[in-house]
Amino acid sequence: MESQPDKTASKAPPKVTFERALERVRSQIEIRNDIMRASLETALRLQEGRGSFMLYGF
Repeated sequence: MESQPDKTASKAPPKVTFERALERVRSQIEIRNDIMRASLETALRLQEGRGSFMLYGF
């Protein structure tokens, strides 16, 4: 069997890993907010002249 390379030597420090994870979460929140904003704008356009309806967010 071939020896496996030592992956612990290439690991990022916990602070860098946390900052990367935090940036990913912020990015996902921005994407979700963009989707919700677009959904709300679409709902408002559809509501004009048709009465109201519920918009659910998850």
